[in-house]
Amino acid sequence: MAIMEFLLQNKVNTTTMIGVDSNTGTTRYLFDRNIGLGYTSSGYNSTTAATITYSFTAATVLSTLLIQNHNLKEFSVYYNGTTTNSLFSTTTNSITSTYISFSSITVSSIHLRAINTIAGSVEKKVGEMVATERKLLFERNPSFNDFDYA
Repeated sequence: MAIMEFLLQNKVNTTTMIGVDSNTGTTRYLFDRNIGLGYTSSGYNSTTAATITYSFTAATVLSTLLIQNHNLKEFSVYYNGTTTNSLFSTTTNSITSTYISFSSITVSSIHLRAINTIAGSVEKKVGEMVATERKLLFERNPSFNDFDYA
Protein backbone atom coordinates (compact mmCIF):
# COMPACT_ATOMS: atom_id res chain seq x y z
CA MET A 1 0.00 0.00 0.00
CA ALA A 2 1.22 3.48 -0.85
CA ILE A 3 2.22 5.87 1.88
CA MET A 4 0.31 9.15 2.08
CA GLU A 5 2.28 12.29 1.25
CA PHE A 6 1.73 16.02 0.87
CA LEU A 7 3.17 17.90 -2.09
CA LEU A 8 4.02 21.55 -2.70
CA GLN A 9 2.45 23.51 -5.56
CA ASN A 10 3.33 22.85 -9.20
CA LYS A 11 6.70 24.46 -9.96
CA VAL A 12 5.50 25.25 -13.50
CA ASN A 13 3.02 28.10 -13.67
CA THR A 14 3.60 29.93 -16.96
CA THR A 15 3.88 28.97 -20.62
CA THR A 16 7.27 30.69 -20.86
CA MET A 17 8.69 27.77 -18.85
CA ILE A 18 7.41 25.19 -21.37
CA GLY A 19 8.94 24.12 -24.65
CA VAL A 20 7.30 21.68 -27.08
CA ASP A 21 8.11 20.31 -30.54
CA SER A 22 4.75 21.33 -31.98
CA ASN A 23 1.37 22.91 -31.29
CA THR A 24 2.53 25.62 -28.86
CA GLY A 25 -1.06 26.90 -28.65
CA THR A 26 -2.00 24.06 -26.29
CA THR A 27 0.96 24.28 -23.88
CA ARG A 28 -1.04 26.32 -21.37
CA TYR A 29 -3.21 23.24 -20.79
CA LEU A 30 -0.26 21.41 -19.23
CA PHE A 31 -0.77 23.29 -15.94
CA ASP A 32 -4.33 24.70 -16.06
CA ARG A 33 -5.97 22.04 -13.80
CA ASN A 34 -8.89 21.59 -16.24
CA ILE A 35 -9.11 17.85 -16.93
CA GLY A 36 -11.15 18.45 -20.07
CA LEU A 37 -8.25 20.22 -21.81
CA GLY A 38 -4.75 19.06 -22.63
CA TYR A 39 -1.66 19.45 -24.75
CA THR A 40 -1.76 17.61 -28.10
CA SER A 41 1.18 17.28 -30.46
CA SER A 42 0.80 18.07 -34.15
CA GLY A 43 2.52 15.92 -36.76
CA TYR A 44 3.86 13.37 -34.25
CA ASN A 45 1.27 10.63 -34.77
CA SER A 46 3.74 7.81 -35.35
CA THR A 47 6.73 6.60 -33.38
CA THR A 48 8.42 9.96 -33.97
CA ALA A 49 9.31 11.23 -30.50
CA ALA A 50 7.71 14.43 -29.23
CA THR A 51 9.32 16.27 -26.34
CA ILE A 52 7.83 18.50 -23.64
CA THR A 53 10.45 20.51 -21.75
CA TYR A 54 10.00 22.38 -18.48
CA SER A 55 12.83 24.90 -18.02
CA PHE A 56 13.33 26.57 -14.66
CA THR A 57 14.89 30.03 -14.26
CA ALA A 58 16.81 28.91 -11.17
CA ALA A 59 17.94 25.57 -9.77
CA THR A 60 14.76 23.83 -8.59
CA VAL A 61 14.32 20.90 -6.21
CA LEU A 62 11.90 18.21 -7.40
CA SER A 63 10.85 14.83 -6.03
CA THR A 64 7.58 14.14 -7.84
CA LEU A 65 6.22 14.24 -11.37
CA LEU A 66 2.55 13.64 -12.09
CA ILE A 67 1.42 13.13 -15.68
CA GLN A 68 -2.37 13.08 -15.93
CA ASN A 69 -4.84 12.18 -18.66
CA HIS A 70 -2.24 11.06 -21.22
CA ASN A 71 -2.18 8.48 -23.99
CA LEU A 72 1.51 7.55 -23.77
CA LYS A 73 2.61 3.93 -24.05
CA GLU A 74 6.35 4.43 -24.55
CA PHE A 75 7.93 7.44 -22.88
CA SER A 76 10.88 8.58 -20.79
CA VAL A 77 11.54 11.42 -18.37
CA TYR A 78 14.96 13.05 -18.14
CA TYR A 79 16.40 16.01 -16.25
CA ASN A 80 19.04 18.57 -17.29
CA GLY A 81 19.14 17.18 -20.85
CA THR A 82 16.88 15.44 -23.34
CA THR A 83 18.53 12.00 -23.13
CA THR A 84 20.75 12.12 -20.04
CA ASN A 85 19.92 11.68 -16.35
CA SER A 86 16.94 9.36 -16.66
CA LEU A 87 14.19 9.56 -14.02
CA PHE A 88 11.72 7.14 -15.56
CA SER A 89 11.28 5.07 -18.70
CA THR A 90 8.65 2.62 -19.95
CA THR A 91 7.81 0.91 -23.22
CA THR A 92 4.62 -0.91 -22.16
CA ASN A 93 2.49 1.63 -20.29
CA SER A 94 -1.28 1.06 -20.49
CA ILE A 95 -2.62 3.55 -17.92
CA THR A 96 -3.58 7.18 -18.51
CA SER A 97 -2.11 8.77 -15.37
CA THR A 98 1.43 8.27 -14.11
CA TYR A 99 2.83 9.23 -10.70
CA ILE A 100 6.63 9.25 -10.53
CA SER A 101 8.21 9.67 -7.10
CA PHE A 102 11.98 9.86 -6.70
CA SER A 103 14.65 11.10 -4.28
CA SER A 104 14.90 14.90 -4.24
CA ILE A 105 17.08 16.27 -7.03
CA THR A 106 18.06 19.77 -8.10
CA VAL A 107 17.30 20.42 -11.75
CA SER A 108 17.40 23.15 -14.35
CA SER A 109 14.99 21.32 -16.67
CA ILE A 110 12.70 18.30 -17.01
CA HIS A 111 12.08 16.58 -20.36
CA LEU A 112 9.20 14.24 -21.17
CA ARG A 113 10.09 12.33 -24.34
CA ALA A 114 6.92 10.72 -25.73
CA ILE A 115 7.71 8.03 -28.29
CA ASN A 116 4.52 6.02 -28.86
CA THR A 117 0.88 6.05 -27.78
CA ILE A 118 -1.39 3.40 -26.26
CA ALA A 119 -3.71 3.42 -29.30
CA GLY A 120 -0.75 3.59 -31.70
CA SER A 121 -0.18 6.11 -34.48
CA VAL A 122 -2.20 8.96 -32.94
CA GLU A 123 -1.02 12.34 -31.70
CA LYS A 124 0.64 12.41 -28.26
CA LYS A 125 -1.64 13.90 -25.57
CA VAL A 126 -0.94 15.04 -22.01
CA GLY A 127 -3.73 16.57 -19.92
CA GLU A 128 -1.52 17.99 -17.20
CA MET A 129 2.07 17.58 -16.06
CA VAL A 130 2.90 18.60 -12.49
CA ALA A 131 6.52 18.94 -11.36
CA THR A 132 6.72 19.40 -7.61
CA GLU A 133 8.48 18.60 -4.37
CA ARG A 134 7.38 16.39 -1.51
CA LYS A 135 6.56 18.42 1.60
CA LEU A 136 5.67 15.62 3.99
CA LEU A 137 5.81 11.85 3.70
CA PHE A 138 3.92 9.91 6.36
CA GLU A 139 5.71 6.98 7.96
CA ARG A 140 2.40 5.13 7.78
CA ASN A 141 -1.03 5.93 6.43
CA PRO A 142 -3.40 7.40 9.03
CA SER A 143 -6.20 5.16 10.24
CA PHE A 144 -9.67 5.82 8.91
CA ASN A 145 -10.85 5.67 12.54
CA ASP A 146 -8.81 8.78 13.37
CA PHE A 147 -10.98 11.07 11.19
CA ASP A 148 -13.70 13.17 12.83
CA TYR A 149 -16.59 14.21 10.60
CA ALA A 150 -18.28 16.47 13.17
